[in-house]
Amino acid sequence: MKRINDLLFIASLLIIGCKDPIPAPDPAVLISPEASVSCLYVPLSTATANVVFSWQEALNTDDYLLKVRNETSGIETATPTENTSLRLTLDRGQIYGWKVVSRSEASAEESESETRYFFLEAQQQYSHLPFPAKLIAPEQDAVVQLNNGSVNFNWEGADLDNDISSYTLLIGASEDTLEEVATGLTGVNYSTSLAGGNQYYWQVITTDSEENQSSSLIFYFQTAP
Repeated sequence: MKRINDLLFIASLLIIGCKDPIPAPDPAVLISPEASVSCLYVPLSTATANVVFSWQEALNTDDYLLKVRNETSGIETATPTENTSLRLTLDRGQIYGWKVVSRSEASAEESESETRYFFLEAQQQYSHLPFPAKLIAPEQDAVVQLNNGSVNFNWEGADLDNDISSYTLLIGASEDTLEEVATGLTGVNYSTSLAGGNQYYWQVITTDSEENQSSSLIFYFQTAP
């Protein structure tokens, strides 16, 4: 009888060990506001307006965290919701970045959507701020092979007025030590010499003809030895 009980105990452990792992929540797919657009939703006053954020339902998700960042002030809000849309009151005449974090009660993991940017129009807006540049290469947390000792940087710029005048490329060993490597760039590519086997951070500042500026996200990468 003891041997039978032992076998049953071992069998139960095998069944428990073969259970499927708890799936992480899927990233949400953003719907509105669209990327790099100028929008004005339900103006409340000359200073504020209501903006409706929406996204597709994500699998394995119990609730969401909507994060909206004022790119001018750097202030970010995080609002939880179980729905796939949310209305927020925002200051007009500002560029905003937004993303959605999917969360699950069954998993400690969280998944982030892409980040989108939009401009919330002011009452009378004659000159729009340029959108933050979208960094393309080197990608976040990439390992980059040096090409004759150099690394090529590539990004995309956008402005509703189509009056981007220049870009500034910053590189540093940390986010706090970024330094201007090249200014007055009119293209979206730039190569510079870097040491192998190091970690670097990079950012692009976009300037338009009215001297309005916006700063991109900060990416980091490793150079191969």
